[in-house]
Amino acid sequence: MEPKEQTRALNLRKFPKELRKRLNKIALDLEEDVQEFAPRWLRERLDREENKLQAPSKKGAKPKAR
Repeated sequence: MEPKEQTRALNLRKFPKELRKRLNKIALDLEEDVQEFAPRWLRERLDREENKLQAPSKKGAKPKAR
């Protein structure tokens, strides 16, 4: 039996109203509880943002010769 990850109730009241509506709609579409969906979604989003910051940035275009 795998140990289940401990979770706490996520207080969505502190989130912007539009984000709460979107998270609730997505959770309904996936037929999941928003309390289970939202933390996973936030973790995935945070990972993506961290990967963007860690990715080597591309150098800009070469300056034009005069």
